Amino acid sequence: MELMLSFGLSETIATLLLLFSSFFLLRLFYDISKNRANPENQSQYFGVAKNPESLMEPNKEALESMNGLLKKANMSWDENE
Repeated sequence: MELMLSFGLSETIATLLLLFSSFFLLRLFYDISKNRANPENQSQYFGVAKNPESLMEPNKEALESMNGLLKKANMSWDENE
């Protein structure tokens, strides 16, 4: 009660809200770090393409996109090379 009289009601409410929000954020950060440290929650990625042969031959859309990017960079690309 003395806290309310010395600070006022609005300051007390603001202080309580700030304390609650800081506690909530600290708890949230703790839970996130705990989940990241748990190897069971991490997905298994091996870095291997499902169909690597398809990446060896560029498709028409990829060639057109590359040609557009080269034109933006004021460069040219000869398809015969």
